[in-house]
Amino acid sequence: QKWLEEKVLVKLQKPTILYLAQKYNLNGKKITRKGFIARVRIEDFSTKQILPHEYTMGGPKEDRLKLTKACKANFSQIFMVYSDKARKIENAVDLTKKPFIDVTDDFGVRNVVWLIDDETTLNLISETLKNKTLLIADGHHRYETAMNYRNFINSQNPDDPTKFVMSYLTNLEDDLLIYPTHRIITRKIDIEKAFDSIKKYFEIKEYPFNDDDKDDVKKFLLSEIERVSKDKTTFGLYVKCRKIFYLLTLKTDVTSLLEKYEVPKVLRNLDLIILHKVLISEEFGYTQEEQASQNGILYIKQEKEAFDMIDRSEERRVGKEC
Repeated sequence: QKWLEEKVLVKLQKPTILYLAQKYNLNGKKITRKGFIARVRIEDFSTKQILPHEYTMGGPKEDRLKLTKACKANFSQIFMVYSDKARKIENAVDLTKKPFIDVTDDFGVRNVVWLIDDETTLNLISETLKNKTLLIADGHHRYETAMNYRNFINSQNPDDPTKFVMSYLTNLEDDLLIYPTHRIITRKIDIEKAFDSIKKYFEIKEYPFNDDDKDDVKKFLLSEIERVSKDKTTFGLYVKCRKIFYLLTLKTDVTSLLEKYEVPKVLRNLDLIILHKVLISEEFGYTQEEQASQNGILYIKQEKEAFDMIDRSEERRVGKEC
C-alpha cells in the first residue's frame, strides 16, 4: 500500500509490454540478451502449450500460494523461452527510442527497458506467439503456484487476472546463452559400475593432468565441451581422487528411454533432460523426489565452486574416502 501511495508502483494507462535488453560482458565479449515482460495465459501442462522440465516440491508451492493469496500479486516473472527463427518480434521493436528504464544492477548487468504500447507491435507479438509452445526455463514452482491460485479463485470472468501470470519471454533462436547448473553426486556409488553405465550411451574421452598443468587442461576441457556440444549432446565429468577430466559425447539414440519417462518430443534434445533421465534416473537410480530435494545430489551454479568441491572432498557433503 505504501508503494502505491508513494507511486513506487504505478499503473500504466493502456496495455503495455515491457521490452528488456540486458547487457553484460562474458570473458571480454559483450553480450545482450533480449526479451519482453508480458502476461501469459495460464495453461495446464496437459495442453502441451506450456511445458515444464523440472520436478517441483509441495512445500515451496504452498509457501508461494500463501504469499499470492495475501498480496494478490506476481513478484517475479516466470522465465519462458520460445522458438522463432524469423525473429519477428526482435525485428519489429524500435530500440532507437528513449528507454523507460536504464539502470546497471549490482551484478554489473545493464538493464534497459522500453515501453511498447502501440497496437501494431502488440498485435504482432501476440500473433507471433499465438500457436507457439513455451518452455519454462526457470520458475516452475511459481508457475504451478499461479495454476493453483487460478484454481482457488475459480472465476468465470475471461479477463480475470488470475488466469494470467507475469512472464519474461525470450527467443531461443536469438543467440540465447543459458548457463549450466552443475551436478555433484554425493551418494556413494561404485565408480567402475558408473563408468560401465556411462559407456552404454556415451563416448568417453580422457584428459589427464598433473598439478602443474591442471588449470590449462581444465580450460581446454571446457572449450571442448563448448565446441562439441554445438553438434552433439556433451558433458564434462570430474571424479574425485582421479587426475583426469572426462568428455562425454552421446553416441546412442535414447529416444525410447525418454519415451519411457514420458518426455515430450520438444524436450528430448535438451542436455539436462538426457543427463537426468538417462544417467541420474535410469542408471544411478535416483527418484524424482530425491533429485528435487537434493537427496544424494547437489546443484551448484558456479563452475569454480563445483570443481573446488571435488578437490576438497568435503566430508560433510562429498566424503573424503577414495
